[in-house]
Amino acid sequence: MHDAPDAWHTHTADERPQPAHTEIANAPLILGVGIGSFLMVVATVAIIYWYYVGYTVDLLNEQELIGLEKEQLGRHAAIRTELEGYTWAKEADLAVPNTIQIPLEAATRKVINAYSQQK
Repeated sequence: MHDAPDAWHTHTADERPQPAHTEIANAPLILGVGIGSFLMVVATVAIIYWYYVGYTVDLLNEQELIGLEKEQLGRHAAIRTELEGYTWAKEADLAVPNTIQIPLEAATRKVINAYSQQK
C-alpha cells in the first residue's frame, strides 16, 4: 500500500536518535501565551469600543447643542448681553428718549440703596 522509504527516512546505526517534537514542547508556556494573547485582543477591543462610544456620545451631544439649540442659544446670549451691559434703551419701549440701560445688578443695587436711604 505504501511506497518504500526513501533515503531521508532511513537512518544508519551511527546517527543518534532524534527526540520527538512533542516531547520538547512546554505546554504550560504555550497555554499561557495563548491565553495572554486572547486577553490582549479582548482588552484592545474593549478599549476601542469604549473610545468609540464616548466619542459618538460627545459628537451627538455637540450636534444636538449646535443644531437644535443654536437659535435659542443665540437669543439667550443676546438677552444676556443686553442685561449685563450699558446700552441705549430702545425708544419704542420708553416714555423718556435718550435713556441709557444699565446692567441688571447695578439697577438692583441702586433700587436697594434708594429704599434703604428712605428710612
